[in-house]
Amino acid sequence: SEHFLTSTRSSRVIPPHATQGFYVTFTTTDISYDTTSLNVGDSMMSDDNIDVLVGVSIPEYPFGSSFYEKRLWRGEIEYATHSTCEPSTSPSLSPTISTSFSPSSTVSASPTGQPSTASPTWGCSDESKLETTSDGEIAAYGSMFEVYAVPREDQQPLVIKTFDLLIEKPRVTVRVLVYTKPGTLVGHELDG
Repeated sequence: SEHFLTSTRSSRVIPPHATQGFYVTFTTTDISYDTTSLNVGDSMMSDDNIDVLVGVSIPEYPFGSSFYEKRLWRGEIEYATHSTCEPSTSPSLSPTISTSFSPSSTVSASPTGQPSTASPTWGCSDESKLETTSDGEIAAYGSMFEVYAVPREDQQPLVIKTFDLLIEKPRVTVRVLVYTKPGTLVGHELDG
């Protein structure tokens, strides 16, 4: 698997009719999920462009020696479908109001108003969001799920831009790691 989402501006392109597996993990047991009677790989939430599939939860950090099947990841995926969804060559000069997935351990004495990294920003003209279930109050160290790019008539890829996570203890500071691999996670749940 590959470490992914080093900042809120990282992204992952999924070709049409392809599946991408994601593993989101915290250093605490705050990844929220719900149980289901659906099978791993069944659709738990979808729209015309994206299908989020039932996955598993991981009871240890960062990778476990066991997992629990039939789990519904709780969160929201921001994505785009437009073919001109390309990164800019330089960071934006205006600060964003988005949550950092890798906050610093100290508060800045005097913020500069300048970008802190040279990570590219994404200019996509066809952005959408898909929220999964908000039900369930079970938590674990990690959640694995898959995203399927529904075939579109224009055959444009799906660009996963960000994840918003529903966590068990709001306002808690945690380290978030997101891993990804092309294809299914089935059979790779314990890979580290």
